[in-house]
Amino acid sequence: ILTVECEMTMVHHTLSRLPDDLPFEHLVSRAGDLFIQYPPSMLAREAELEFLSSTTISCYEDFEMATNQKPDTVLRRRRRFGNGTVQNGDVKTVQLRKPTNLALKFAVWAISASLGAAALAVVNVVNEWF
Repeated sequence: ILTVECEMTMVHHTLSRLPDDLPFEHLVSRAGDLFIQYPPSMLAREAELEFLSSTTISCYEDFEMATNQKPDTVLRRRRRFGNGTVQNGDVKTVQLRKPTNLALKFAVWAISASLGAAALAVVNVVNEWF
């Protein structure tokens, strides 16, 4: 059951195909024993400790400690300096965004506006027929 995808239909499908001859009383008794042996508060504490020691969290904290900066400040600095190379002390960072062509932007906008106007005209003509 735990290997099934965590989706309502998949869980229902798996549970509906359980054999009828399962030892339900033994399973319920064992579940009660496990509940007493591993109370939810202890499991929650272990889950929190696992979360705090995860590699993502430790890598993020390592990044902050090593560079003395947060990722959002890097993005703000890049936006402020625009395209090109950003200098941070003696470290240079090349931005991946290329400058856009203004003529291409205008052409795409003009084609979109023309198609929208044509569609509006067709709708008005169709509405006059009915």
